[in-house]
This record gives sequence, C-alpha cells and structure tokens, in this order.
Amino acid sequence: MERMPQLPEDLLVRLLSCVDVQQRIGSCSLVCHSWRTAAAAATPDISITLRLQDTPNQLDEHCCSLAAWLGQHGGQSNSLTLACTECDGWPGPGYFYPEKRPPAPSLYLPCSQLCQLQQLGVSGVPFTGITLHPDATAAAAAAAVAAAAAAAQDARTRRVTRSFTRRLRQQQSQAGPDFLLGLSSLTKLQLANCSIAGWGQGLAGLSELTQLQHLQLEKVEVAGGSKEQDDSSECDVYTAALLRTWRDRHNITSANNISTSLAVALPQLVQLTYLSITERRIDAGVLQGLSRLQQLQELRLQECVQSAELCKALHSTLAQLPDSLSVLSIAVMDWEKRSPPVVLDSSSNAARLRQLSNLKQLELQGIIVQDAPGLLGGLSQLTSLDLGSDWYGEGAQVPCPPWSALQQLRELRLDVHKLDMLQGLPLGLTLLELSWSGSGLLSSSTAPSVAQLTALQHFKVEGFDAKFCPSVLQGMQQLQYLSLYDVAGEALRTLLSALQNMQQLQLLRLSGDSCTAFFEDDEEDMQLYAALTASSQLTELDLYYDDHILADGAAQYMFAEGKQLPHLKKLILGMEDWDNSDYPQPFGEGDLARLAAACPALEQFWALPCIQEYAGIADLALLTSVTELKIGGWDCLPANDLIAALVNMSQLVDLQVTGVRGFEVQHLAALTKLTGLRHLVVNQEGLEEPLLDEGDWVSLHSRASPPDVWQQLRELCLQDPFGAHALEGRRPCKRRVRQRSVESSSTEDSSTEDSTTEDSSDW
Repeated sequence: MERMPQLPEDLLVRLLSCVDVQQRIGSCSLVCHSWRTAAAAATPDISITLRLQDTPNQLDEHCCSLAAWLGQHGGQSNSLTLACTECDGWPGPGYFYPEKRPPAPSLYLPCSQLCQLQQLGVSGVPFTGITLHPDATAAAAAAAVAAAAAAAQDARTRRVTRSFTRRLRQQQSQAGPDFLLGLSSLTKLQLANCSIAGWGQGLAGLSELTQLQHLQLEKVEVAGGSKEQDDSSECDVYTAALLRTWRDRHNITSANNISTSLAVALPQLVQLTYLSITERRIDAGVLQGLSRLQQLQELRLQECVQSAELCKALHSTLAQLPDSLSVLSIAVMDWEKRSPPVVLDSSSNAARLRQLSNLKQLELQGIIVQDAPGLLGGLSQLTSLDLGSDWYGEGAQVPCPPWSALQQLRELRLDVHKLDMLQGLPLGLTLLELSWSGSGLLSSSTAPSVAQLTALQHFKVEGFDAKFCPSVLQGMQQLQYLSLYDVAGEALRTLLSALQNMQQLQLLRLSGDSCTAFFEDDEEDMQLYAALTASSQLTELDLYYDDHILADGAAQYMFAEGKQLPHLKKLILGMEDWDNSDYPQPFGEGDLARLAAACPALEQFWALPCIQEYAGIADLALLTSVTELKIGGWDCLPANDLIAALVNMSQLVDLQVTGVRGFEVQHLAALTKLTGLRHLVVNQEGLEEPLLDEGDWVSLHSRASPPDVWQQLRELCLQDPFGAHALEGRRPCKRRVRQRSVESSSTEDSSTEDSTTEDSSDW
C-alpha cells in the first residue's frame, strides 16, 4: 500500500487550526508524531466547553484528555479556557436541585508545564462547578515537603501535646502546592462557580503571581477544609438549602475561608488593574488590602452580605480608592434586614467619590445615597450610573436629583418612588431602566423629562398596579429594546400606536395583567395588532404571562400575508399555568402557516394556550427551524392532530406539552419518533388520569450524545401495557382506569363503555 506523502509542517499547522479544538487535541493528535506536533503548534489558545448533558464518565474522560494534553504540550499554550455549560433548553422539574444534578467535573492542572500561560479561565454553572486540583507530580512533591517538615518538628518536640496534634493536623490538611504555583507568566485569571482542592493555603498562593493584572473570582469555594463558618444562613431559604446540599455533596467549606486566604494575597498583587469578587462573606481584611492596589481601573464587589463590619470596612475602602479607577460596582445584599444599611453621604469617607476624576461607571446596589447632589454632583464625567433599589432610604424625603450635573450620562438604572426624581434627566441617555414604585401614573404629562428622551435605544419599566402609561413612548422611535411591566388598563391603543413607529425595535417584552384587550369583532381595533410586529428587525417578541393584551384572532394581523420577519428567533406567547378557559387564543385558521412564512428563522416558540381548535394544527410542522416548542391548550387542541404534526418536526430538541385534550399513553409513545429530543416534559395536571403513573409530570432529560430521550421514553412506555401495545403498532388499548371500571361493572356496561371511547389513529 502506497503511503500518503508527508504534508509540509506549516501547511499541516494551518489545516489543523481550522479543526475544532477538541478534535484537534484529541483524535487528530493521535494520527502520528508529526500531526501531534502540528496540533500543538496550531493550539496556542485552548478553549474547551464541557456539556452537562454528557455522562459523568464522558466528563471525566474529557478532563483527563485535556490534562494529558496540557502535560505534554502545555508549554506552548498562551491561554486556556474551560467552561461548563447548562443543558440545552429547559431540563424539567427537579433538575435545579443539587442532588439531581450531575457531579462536578475535575481537572488536574499541570501548572509546571504551563510556564507560558498568560490567561486562564475556568467557569462552571451554579451548584455544578468545576473542581481544580494540582496534578499528581505537584501534589506528591508538596506532600513530601510537608512530611519532611512534620518529621523535623516531631524530632524537636519531646512530648506530644493536644495543641501539637492540632497543629500537625492543620499542617497536613494544608499540605499541597501553592495555588497555581508555576504560572509565573499569568496576567489574567477568571474563576467562576468552581472549587479548588488539594492546594495549600487556599487562594493565598495567588500572591506569587506577580504578573497578574486581571483577577475575577465569582463564587469560588475550597473543598476539604473546616466547615465552622456557614454563610448559607445569610441568604434566602431556597438558596440556603441549595448551598448546604451542594457543599455537603462536594465537601465544600464556606466562602469565609476564601476571603481569609484572599486577604493574604491581595496586598501583594499591586499590579492589578481589574478586580471582581462575588462572594457573600467578604472578610474586612480583603477590603483593607484594596488600599494597596493603586493601579486599579475597575473594581467590582458583588453579593456582599450586609453587616456592621462590612459597613465600616466599606467606608474605609472608599476613602482610599485610587485615582486611576474608572469603574466602581458594589452590591450589598440584606435578605433579613438584620443590620443597619450602608449609608453614603458627602460628609463621610465616601466623599472621596467626588474626587475620582476618571470614574465613568458607578453602580451602588443596596446602598443608601444621602445628599445625592453633593456626593454625585462632582462626577460630571459619569457615563453610566446604577443606583439600584431603595437608594434614597426608606421613609426619606424626596431626594434632589443630581441629573443637572450629570449631562454626560448615557446609561441610567434606578428605583423611583416619586415623580420629582425624574426631573431634568440628561437628554443624551441611550439606556434607561426604571423600577417605578410610586402611587401616581407615570405618563408623558407627569414625567415629561422621560418623554423627551428621543435618543433612547433601551427602555425598561417595571411597576405594579398599572402605573405606567405608554404615552411616554411616542417620541422614542430609535428604540431597539423595550420591556414594559403592567401597562395601564385602557392604554393598549396608545401602546400600539407608539410601536408602529419603532422600526429599529429588536426586542419587545410586555407582561402584566392590567391592560384591556380589543374585541375581536372590532375590525379597526384588531388591525392595530400589526404594530406588535411592525419592525422587520425584531428578534424576540415576548408576551409571556400576559393574558390581557392579545385578543382571539390577533395573529392574523401580527403575521399577515406578505409580512417578513427574517430575524425573529424567539416568540413567547401565553402563560404556562393558566387556570381558566378564558385565555385568548390569537392563532386561528391559517395563522400557523402565515407564521411559518413570515418567520423562517424562528427557533423558540411557546404557545400556551394560544391556538384555536380549528386553527389547522398540522401547519405546526411548517415551522422547520423551531427547536424549542412549548405547546398546550385549555382542552382545545385534539391530541391526535397535535401528535401527527409533532412527529414531523424531527428538528425538535426541547418539547413541552401541556393540557391537551385526550392525551394518553399512545400519544406519548408516538413521540419516540423524535430521536433528536434532549428534553421532553408532559404536564399531566388537568388530565383525567395520569400517564405512566409519573405524578404531575413526565419529565425526561438526556445527557447522552447523541440524545437518548426517545429511548428513555420507549422504556417507560414498555413498562405500561397500553404503551407497549402502541409501540408494537397495534390499536391502542383503553386506559387503565377504564379497565378497572370494566372489571367492576357488568359485561353489558363494559361493552357500552368501549363503544363510546374515542379511537386513536396509528402514526
């Protein structure tokens, strides 16, 4: 057999650089020595994504392969990014509990081989993080050093005391290499939703990374230490339960130990220009160490739990902020309102804020700003300001807004309870997000400064009790993002009139239950619904949880013949847990076909319950780009017609079926033809009898590749005699509950029952 001629090395490197990274360092590198060398040369930047739908064995295999590659070729790598992603779509009930989530993958990092690495990013997902370990060589070397030190100390100690035993155990528990020891070239480190295990002294080893300029630590935990501190009591009950379960499962200590070791390292990292810490318990020592970081340009402290110690430390920190700072973001959380709030005013140490001439972006969440004009008035160069909720303090007088001095502002986010707070807004704003909690109506007449913001591109208003009137939107024709909650009752015509002129709109989100829909008999009013899709740039239309905007038949105007929405990928209509049959059904006869013609790129479609019984449900199969579908009706969608359409949608990845009339096991068995499904959820609430005795939900989720939901569903159906009959192609038997009624009645009654039962078609 004639051998293929060897490709030139530079050409082989260029070819392999076009191959996916995981294939390049996997199968391609196993071809031969020259391919392995070329694969290493083509991979200076490694970016790997671990998918949680993979099995634990697959995750371990991916991590082991990556560690082996790094051990051999890591010396040529400049950056390494390892990310763990959530499963595609919604995985169904119960998946968000830690005990039902897959175990955290572990990566043994050969730091000694990564001497050229400049950037390292490791990102897990909440409650299923990635665990970083030192490789076996580094761990063994550190263990040998610790054992020699313990032996030397034992030789010097003539008698074993209780305190000596305690110290010895502490030394043994801390035995291990310093964190990331050997990565002397590292300039950027990002760790999010991950834990570290086997490293000595926790994060204190960061002090050796003398080149580090960018440091991001988000919910980083230490595995295998003391659990005396528990910060789970300082958050809401649900999150606390998740935290405790996850930490027990993975032998995780609390975040306070992270802060303690971080307080040792931070003062040594004087070259840092970016620092972001997201932890509930931040030690005062961490904040004190910030005073040494005089080159900082961006500082973010997120999810700090409020306490008297934190308040004192924050004031001290603010008084020593470096002049180089351009971004400052602090978010303080207080779930139970136990501690006095953090208060900033122009007479305290916080007055240092006014002297930060380079500050462009300021975010203060959960912090009361007293004397806002005095404190913020000197920051005329600010371009982005986020004051969060309750920034004015409970029961405080109406604060004098500082907007007249902040004319460079382009982005503003704040909570408002008085209309006077909105006077004199900078006309150059391009982003405005308001949380309106006042008692009056926010309209163009009561808040004229909002209506004058004609340069806005992003506008969001959250409120309650129908306190927003869309008259303020009339001049905002440049909007690309619009999100409104609880529009005033009789303002639908005003809203649609404003939308008609927003030709640049890309995202429209409307929610609430106070608006009054039009009557379907009024043709003139119904035509106004076309304004919801007036912008050809629309990528997302979300009317979820709103049953008062649309009317029956509205879809024929929203997706009229000839309308083109080539960019629309997400269409969310209806609500998942409706409790009456009065919910509007905008999709009538022919509307699904018109939707498919108007939106060829539609990927996500929720219609709960929005489709009329005689709408032509078979046209659902025309939505050939839809991969995520949630569909249901208030006992109006015939199960046979729906299933006939669904089995032709082979591209589906995520499917949820809710409240369908006559939905039985044979219909469930027909869904085994959808071999690409990763998630299948059938809500049985409201059905006459449950399917497969699975409780309120039939929820299947695949972590295999290719996905195996259809196989899981087949196994479930085979356990049920009625499902087995359907899978074998025989006419489906009657449901179990009917069989029981037959057995308890006479033969004549049973034959009558059988004759009145609806037959099902074969698919």
